[in-house]
Parts: sequence; structure tokens; C-alpha cells
Amino acid sequence: MKKAIALGGGGAKGYAHLGVIKALKEINVHFDIVTGTSIGSFIGAVYAGGGIEELEKISSKINMADLPRILTPAFSKHGLLSGNYINQLLQKVISQKKIEDLPIKYAAISVDINKGEIVKFTKGDLAKAIRSSIAIPGLFTPVIDGDRFLVDGGVMEPVPINSARRLGADIVIAVDLISDFKKFSEEAGTKGILDDLPFKAEIDHLGDYIKKLGEALYLFEKDKKLFNDKTVVDIVQRISVITQARLIENQIQLSSPEIVITPNVSEIGILDFHKSKEGIEAGYEAAKEKLPEIKKLLKIK
Repeated sequence: MKKAIALGGGGAKGYAHLGVIKALKEINVHFDIVTGTSIGSFIGAVYAGGGIEELEKISSKINMADLPRILTPAFSKHGLLSGNYINQLLQKVISQKKIEDLPIKYAAISVDINKGEIVKFTKGDLAKAIRSSIAIPGLFTPVIDGDRFLVDGGVMEPVPINSARRLGADIVIAVDLISDFKKFSEEAGTKGILDDLPFKAEIDHLGDYIKKLGEALYLFEKDKKLFNDKTVVDIVQRISVITQARLIENQIQLSSPEIVITPNVSEIGILDFHKSKEGIEAGYEAAKEKLPEIKKLLKIK
């Protein structure tokens, strides 16, 4: 019986994947197949490459002052952020460069918006596959590959359950970071991420760098009232959440994963990469609640 874990998207909410994996490792659950969409493709690759513990260590040290480096502006008409930090981080935590070098069968899910179809990366350049999968439309610049215009896999398969089945999985544990969300008025956003960053820096250009990032990501104060104090990122995030939540609901009904884990990460925005502790704890607790079902399914005493 081949076991798979399907890791959904959600930006910084993806820290919860680390907590889920941690809880499952404590009962010696290991997977033969891992599929990932968006941030799930990154965490999935790190899991397949054996770098989860190292990633958790690095993540625990990230704070608000690190966000300008993580959220590197692209200054492109195709997206606000470059997403280059993900590739840099990948190189720090695992050694594999190609998907076929991973010891566990793996797929990263992206979408070609030229053809309107899912692209499943199961071989080739690992960093490129992940970069394609995390390209949230409007935020991260897409990956142009020949005539393909690749964006976040969450556009069509927010939790890659079907892809896990197609890779031969008999049992699928799905991790859904999207469906448990609050009303827009109550939902955590990204307002204030840059508010406390140190604008005085030893490097002269750093202040301008942060200012440009702030201007690219957030509405000016006078415009916030139009959206009840919500920022551009909040609105893009909310639209994405609503759409993906409906897709996930349909996916679960049609694909029937054996287990669905839904961490409560509604207090973590998609760009809240300084909230690793909260995300990991949410994933860990959600997985622990499912352990009786998982043990029964996998016949673990």
C-alpha cells in the first residue's frame, strides 16, 4: 500500500505543514509519495529531500526584520514579488537539484494559464518546478517556460489529491490550509507587516528598498478606507481563499482522500512569514487530533 501526503497552498500558512509532518513522524508514518501545490510544493520537496528539521530551525529565526529579504520586489508588470528567496532557502536545506534525485516520488503542481491546464512536475529542475508552483497570480511573477505561462497550482488544484492518486497512491492524507477561514472583517491580514521595520539602516539604500516594497504591497493610508482598512494583499488573498476553498470542497468530494487535516491558520496571512511558531503549532495540533483515525487506517498500535 503506497501512502501519499498531499500538501496544499497558502503562503506563510504553509508552516503548518511542518507541524503536521512532525506529528506524523512521531508515530513513524513515512510517505512513499508527496505532492505539493504552492508552498506545499516547497515543503514537500524539503520533506522528500530530508531537510525538514533544518528548515524548521531556519524558520524559527525569521522575524519581521527579515521580511524585505524574503519578499523581494520584482518591480514587474507581471507580479510584485520575485519569489527568489524560496530557491535560496531550498539550496540551504536539501542537496538535490533535480526532482528525480529525490528519494521519494514527488510532484509539484503548477498551472499553465495559456492553455488553462494543470502542469505536474515529476522530473527536471526542482527549483524551477517549485518557483512555478508558488507563483500566486498578482503577487509573485509567473514563470515563462517556452509557450507556457506558469502560475500557482492552487488556481486549479489547491490540494493535489488527484495528482497523488495518479502517481500511484493507495492512501492519501491531504493537508488543507485554506478551507478554515473567518469572515473578511475578522480575518488576519498583512496590514502592519512593514510598520515596525527599522527604516534607519547602516546601508543607505535599505530604507528606500523597504519603502518601495511597502508602496508596492500596500495601499496608501488615504485609500485604505475604500476597503474597510483592507490592503491590496488582503483583498487578493481573500479572493484566492474563497476560490480555492470551493475547489477544495469539490476535490475532496470527488477524490475522497482517506484523511483530511485542516489546521486552524486563519490568523496567519499569506505573507506572514514571521509567524513560523504559530503555524507549526497549528499544524501539529491539527494532526494530533487526527492521529486516532490515522493509526486505525494504517494499523498502527
